[in-house]
Amino acid sequence: MTDIRILSLTLKRTLDRLYKEYDFQGRIAHDPIEFPHRYQRPADIEVSGFIASCLAYGRVDLFKPVVAKILVVMGESPADFLLHFSPKKQASLFSGIKYRFNENEDILCLLYALHKVLNTQGSIEAAFMEQYSPDDHDTGSGLKGLVETMLRIDTKPVCGRNIKTPGFLQFIPSPVKGSGCKRMNLFLRWMVRDKDIDFGIWKGIPKNRLVIPLDT
Repeated sequence: MTDIRILSLTLKRTLDRLYKEYDFQGRIAHDPIEFPHRYQRPADIEVSGFIASCLAYGRVDLFKPVVAKILVVMGESPADFLLHFSPKKQASLFSGIKYRFNENEDILCLLYALHKVLNTQGSIEAAFMEQYSPDDHDTGSGLKGLVETMLRIDTKPVCGRNIKTPGFLQFIPSPVKGSGCKRMNLFLRWMVRDKDIDFGIWKGIPKNRLVIPLDT
């Protein structure tokens, strides 16, 4: 048996042991996946998961209160809230909510973009699947399509003119520009993987197409 083969078997046994010992349910309270776990409807899981993943950078104890504030305003159904979201009438409900690189206006742009996606494509999944192909070796084309869809949205109702603020762009990085898209790939894991604490509500993407970006 080659050294590589021995190393591979040893690594697999180690990883299998760690997987069996890991407390997945206990981890929920310390992870942004806590937020979509508050909902039962797939539409609410999808929307709350996307918002939570967009803000999931930096310290957990700092970004979780921000996500919580946003979702509290949306009430029992974030998806229904966003379907009828009006920046003109409801922007004041989110007044003062911001986080690190993301100003209040950036968060409103994100909510408005999701409003438009839900009303035109029907769901975030549908927007993703427009450019995704089962023949793709990863999820890059779907992410590219989703980002392009959101960037085409006119932000004038939020910003007064059609601009894409740096903080809004930071929410939706594209693999085309070399980004590892860590937070968006995290969201995809929640939606596609159907074991442990993940939801598996997106059925059209093989789990072996998921990507785990790594820091350099």
